[in-house]
Amino acid sequence: MNSKIEYLPINCDSFVENIEDYVSEAASMVADAYDREREFVPYLPDDDFSEYFHDAIKQLFPEGLGVAALHENRLVGFLAGIPVEKFHGMHPGVYCPVYGHATVEENRIEIYRGLYQQAARLWIEKGLGTHAITMFLDDQDLVDSFFCQGFGMRCTYAIRKTAGIDVHGSSIEIRKSTEEDAKQLSGIHTLHDLYYRQTPMFMARKDTDERNINVDWLSGKNHHEWVAYRGDVPIGFIHLAPIAETFVSGHPSVMNVKGMYVVENERGNSVGAWLLNSVQEWLIQNKYPLCGVDFESINPSGCRFWMRYFTPYTYSLVRKIDE
Repeated sequence: MNSKIEYLPINCDSFVENIEDYVSEAASMVADAYDREREFVPYLPDDDFSEYFHDAIKQLFPEGLGVAALHENRLVGFLAGIPVEKFHGMHPGVYCPVYGHATVEENRIEIYRGLYQQAARLWIEKGLGTHAITMFLDDQDLVDSFFCQGFGMRCTYAIRKTAGIDVHGSSIEIRKSTEEDAKQLSGIHTLHDLYYRQTPMFMARKDTDERNINVDWLSGKNHHEWVAYRGDVPIGFIHLAPIAETFVSGHPSVMNVKGMYVVENERGNSVGAWLLNSVQEWLIQNKYPLCGVDFESINPSGCRFWMRYFTPYTYSLVRKIDE
């Protein structure tokens, strides 16, 4: 690119006048990024998501919380986010989903740096001090460039082909929960909630009635829970649902692990593996070829477990601006 790249807010008049063309170009760039990710994780769904990306970006752009990079009136990159009232704390921020950014291949890292520099200024002017972005992880240079701009990893989305887990020997029993079972499990769900408040996660949550929350959750459509028991004592649980946080996890071929916990004195006894195996057996029986999970990279023991059985495909990075 010999001539200078121009960075424009996506709500400025000259951008809005040509927004339909820019939406189509943006969707094409995101689709190209997904195709590159599939080269690294080939069992990601091979559907054509172009229409999904087009519709999602068309809804995103009017928010006006982003910047476009233009070269000779052609879109060569964009970075746009969604405002969040209380984001990783009590202060407002902006979240840039995986379809909320992309560039052409040429000079992509420099374009991304320019996009974030301009977008961050707009976000701070609006009082949005927490910045988060989800990106496909095949491009380590891009990940590194955001690390160098003050971002740290927070969350990972991962996937696996449905298959049994190789786990042996245990005196525990795994049972699929009924609604009546769920009413008796408030104790272990409270321990799960308290676990995330500990070091190094420090994910404080509102005090809640875990018994009612679990019953309400299990009553959701296609929601499932398995519980590990030693004798009559529950020592771990795992949740499964079709809940979607990315377009991949929302694909009909995918069911998602939505939480797992094992009590501290049972860790290292393959309880988690047995729970995950129970999920895999159910997925096989019900003809779901893929299983997804999202997990916090700031949870060391959980991160080690999920990385053992799943392949990551996106990272979510966060930067909190000093007040």
